[in-house]
Amino acid sequence: MNGRSTQHPQQGLPTPDRRKLLHERRYDIRGYERDDGMIDVEGKIVDTKPYSYDNHDRGYIAAGEPLHEMHLRLTIDHNFKIHKSVAATLFSPYRMCPGATDAYSRLEGLTIGPGFNKRAAEAVGTAFGCTHITEMLRAMGTVAYQSMWPIIRRKELEAEEKRQAENPSGAGEDEDTSKQKKRPGLLGSCHAHAPWSEVVERNWPDFFDPEAEAGALAKRERQAR
Repeated sequence: MNGRSTQHPQQGLPTPDRRKLLHERRYDIRGYERDDGMIDVEGKIVDTKPYSYDNHDRGYIAAGEPLHEMHLRLTIDHNFKIHKSVAATLFSPYRMCPGATDAYSRLEGLTIGPGFNKRAAEAVGTAFGCTHITEMLRAMGTVAYQSMWPIIRRKELEAEEKRQAENPSGAGEDEDTSKQKKRPGLLGSCHAHAPWSEVVERNWPDFFDPEAEAGALAKRERQAR
């Protein structure tokens, strides 16, 4: 490995028509490995406008000054269980908005995974939380996986090495059951991880299925009707 990316530059969006900026929303979501082995996923959302305007509770919001600035930190273990959740509102259009942050402590004990967004919304309660913090949670779940991926991959390799050392011949194993246990969580989650993709063929050849594409296309067409 030479330390250089081989990613080729891709063409960006077409040149837009003449226009003017009306609103800007920025997300900044980062994953950190803590000294105690836990993972912090920290998100920030900032909304600004390029012009100044009046606001009932704040009086006046200057151009470039945040209309919204909310932060959320989730502390998770290697199984994606949330041990600590803390939120803060630095800028908001209404004085009462910061009162929503306490509701996010109710995320503690939940596990990031399938169905997490629904469970999180139910735990916080729509009328008790903040629309913008809750919207950010979806992206934070993805960043949690991105941050944890090297750890997960290392554990998978260690488990596979241990299994092969204990049972080099694979005697007594049910092939279908063994495969199901090792099924990659990313399989089928996007274009690059589709069962028929070259990425799956390279990384998980046991799950490579070039014939699955036709069925997936047919299913998509049926659902679009």
